[in-house]
Amino acid sequence: MANTYFACKQFTIQQAHNAMKVTTDSCLFGAWVAHKIKGFEGTVLDVGAGTGLLSLQIAQQTNATITAVEIQPAAAAECAENFRNSVFSNQCVVVETSFQRFAENTPTCFDVIVSNPPFYEHSLASASTAKNAAHHSAELSLAELFSCSKKLLQQPYGQLFLLLPFYRLQETIALAHSYKWYAQETVVVYPNTTKPAFRVMLCLTAEAEPNLRQQTLYIRNTTNDYSHEFIKLLQPYYLFL
Repeated sequence: MANTYFACKQFTIQQAHNAMKVTTDSCLFGAWVAHKIKGFEGTVLDVGAGTGLLSLQIAQQTNATITAVEIQPAAAAECAENFRNSVFSNQCVVVETSFQRFAENTPTCFDVIVSNPPFYEHSLASASTAKNAAHHSAELSLAELFSCSKKLLQQPYGQLFLLLPFYRLQETIALAHSYKWYAQETVVVYPNTTKPAFRVMLCLTAEAEPNLRQQTLYIRNTTNDYSHEFIKLLQPYYLFL
């Protein structure tokens, strides 16, 4: 059974009522985004916020104003609780709604959009409605994510950060191009040095970049310890790093 909370150095994530618990790859993604925009003072939109982990990681490293959108009532309430109980409560607010509805009703544009979106399209769904919304694209497809983000992101230099399964990389880049989104950077994530890639972290903008930056990152090294790159990113958050 997953822990009902996840403690970090500067905040604690309560997750008893969230279908999407804190995972190593979500922590890595939030740390990577926060590192990329460290010191940033603009506006950030967290799409499908869940526990609020990504928002709090970004708040810790920036002076950004962060809006978190979450469709599931229980998850949104827990996200709001995590914000209230943190030292970053003045930076973060949660809105309980769908991203599509938020995009329709919000005149504000954002400098950065970050999302750990539903992973699976056309896959076998769970019996849990909350898990379906968290893991599957019934509530939000990648096409809708790209379309709504185009409306809400400052053009042309706003950044869209995504975490996806590695097997969806080429499909995602092709779909992104059809909505005039262009990959600026990709980080392919491996669990260790013997297993295949399982996640990819993407930074996209509306401005085409002729020199795509491509990196790889191993969570664990040849001795099965956390890699130097992983430690560098997660040290500000993990209690025992």
